[in-house]
Amino acid sequence: MDGVYTKEFMWEEFKKITSKKKKVEWLVDMKDARINHPNMFRGTKISVKNFDNLIKVWSQKNPRKYTEDLIGITARVAEEKRLEKEKMGGKGKPVFSGRGPNAK
Repeated sequence: MDGVYTKEFMWEEFKKITSKKKKVEWLVDMKDARINHPNMFRGTKISVKNFDNLIKVWSQKNPRKYTEDLIGITARVAEEKRLEKEKMGGKGKPVFSGRGPNAK
């Protein structure tokens, strides 16, 4: 590991890795490098705690769903769907007040 890591370089390296297991291994390696060689990460704002959080997320079965649950997106989306269904009269279909263009 020579040189200085930039955010763009780390992102490109991360995108090249295809399996979750290898991504977690890469993140652990980067965390160790951040601890042992902090000068290599000069100019980046990623901390050891950020790496810990990324490792935790990517270790999950479904990282995207875990993250959405963690920040409350799943609950908000479910609530929006419930309100939309309520707004549509509970039937899940839009309520039309007039004749549409295909009416006979």
